[in-house]
Amino acid sequence: MTQPNHTPHLWQPVGETVHSECRIYSVYCRRYQHPVRKSEDDFYVLKFSDWVLALPLTEDKQIILVNQFRFGSDVLSWELPGGTLDEGEPPSQGVVRELLEETGYAGDAPLHIGSCSPNPALQDNKSHCYLVRNCTYSQAPNWDHNEELEIRLFPLEEAFEMALDGRIHHTLSITSLFFLKEYLQKNSL
Repeated sequence: MTQPNHTPHLWQPVGETVHSECRIYSVYCRRYQHPVRKSEDDFYVLKFSDWVLALPLTEDKQIILVNQFRFGSDVLSWELPGGTLDEGEPPSQGVVRELLEETGYAGDAPLHIGSCSPNPALQDNKSHCYLVRNCTYSQAPNWDHNEELEIRLFPLEEAFEMALDGRIHHTLSITSLFFLKEYLQKNSL
């Protein structure tokens, strides 16, 4: 038996209404129509600002990770520093701001090494990954009122191991580490 060779159609948006406004995202109900079958249905989309994640490395190739409580999973989570872009903020500036706010570290100009769609089934935003070299501690962190972070440096190879053994379980951090590993195979630090 052979598999069918079929390219899916792009459904056409028919309309969109705000379903719910939340603090960091909005829920929209989008109505779509299939271009051939003409069937229609409602789909719910979460609209977020784009996100940034820093891959911050010290001069001696330690990576800076943060450990924080995550309300969705109800657990502590080791992950890369990062967060939501402010309205109109370029990702390259947002990653510098987030790194400094969450960790107190600053480094060289950020280098974009990858972007992804966090969950294209439900979300419309992108997550951007930046390598920041030669990071040094420059000031006390400036956390949001709901943040409380443990900041630790790890050997880079240990961070890769943490992503594989489940100590890092945040998908965007794992994806960013994957981008970094690919970058390092092609470039030297």
